Amino acid sequence: MTPPDGRSSIPVQIQPFSFDSSGHRLYGSCYDPRHGQGGVGSGVVLCYPTGHEYIRCHRTYRLLAQRLAGTGVAVMRFDYYGGGDSEGDIKDARVRHWLDDIASAIEQLRDRCSPSNICLVGIRMGATLAAMAGSQRDDIDRMVLWNAVSAGRSYIDEVKQMHVAHEQLHALADSADSTDADASDGTEILGYQFSRELIEDLADLDLCRLERRPAPRVLCVENGDAAETPNRRLREHLESLHLTLDHQSLSGPRIWLAEPYEAIVPHQTLQAIMTWINQA
Repeated sequence: MTPPDGRSSIPVQIQPFSFDSSGHRLYGSCYDPRHGQGGVGSGVVLCYPTGHEYIRCHRTYRLLAQRLAGTGVAVMRFDYYGGGDSEGDIKDARVRHWLDDIASAIEQLRDRCSPSNICLVGIRMGATLAAMAGSQRDDIDRMVLWNAVSAGRSYIDEVKQMHVAHEQLHALADSADSTDADASDGTEILGYQFSRELIEDLADLDLCRLERRPAPRVLCVENGDAAETPNRRLREHLESLHLTLDHQSLSGPRIWLAEPYEAIVPHQTLQAIMTWINQA
């Protein structure tokens, strides 16, 4: 049972390590409430967002991992190829690499903690990648899609607009049109050099084209104004894939929009996710 204050009630062993994924070395961190002694009931793999949103969501994901593990849930955090402390550069990454990385992280969690069921939790593009990965396999029991990016094209347009606004704010651009002056090997988006191939990969993602369900049970969490329904089309499509869909619209902060030093931990959202995972 989750403690009222969301803090750990079970001593948790945190094991940082590196592991292989399609010939690349990735950084991972396993939160093991059993200290390697026997299996656990639930295992959660946290799928980070990409680019600048990775940094903005990092602290929240660490807290979510700690709190879930404190309730007896084994948790795996990891960095994709080209991101965080993993090998490579994001400009060399492709979506297929990141899907392979999720699969490798799942196997690491299974090997280390022997969970009886697996849940993927993703926020923004991390949720998109989690859903894509889940739809390609049959061993994911549950999934949390937190403000999932349902259409990659809209996401790319959004972050490019944010990049323009950032340049204008800091007088780094001569005009609004300078946004499209891409570097020869790709496009810089808020400090990250994306290759043209990766941008095309991301723009081509559309969760409403999924033909297989990502998991038998899915929770869609959305932060924002109650009047907004950005992912209604996605929820309707998921329901058509014959899964059990839960939906929670919460007023918590959109942490992917805040600078890391200004981020407010969305405690209500974390508690909702933890409760669903422990009760589902």
